[in-house]
Amino acid sequence: MKTVAELKQERESILAKVEEIYDLIDTDGRAMTSDEEQICNAAVARAEQLNIDIERRMKLEAVQVPQ
Repeated sequence: MKTVAELKQERESILAKVEEIYDLIDTDGRAMTSDEEQICNAAVARAEQLNIDIERRMKLEAVQVPQ
């Protein structure tokens, strides 16, 4: 099972890729392509799932008894 830190790192990496796409679009002064839209939508959905996973993992770590 991934740690909270690993999950957060994965989320940040995914969101950085989305930011890169938005930066490219802004620089080019154009609309998002359908491929870019699909990539961004999938990335945001994954980031949302990671947020849920992070929250669950944090709750689990809070109630675990140290061994």
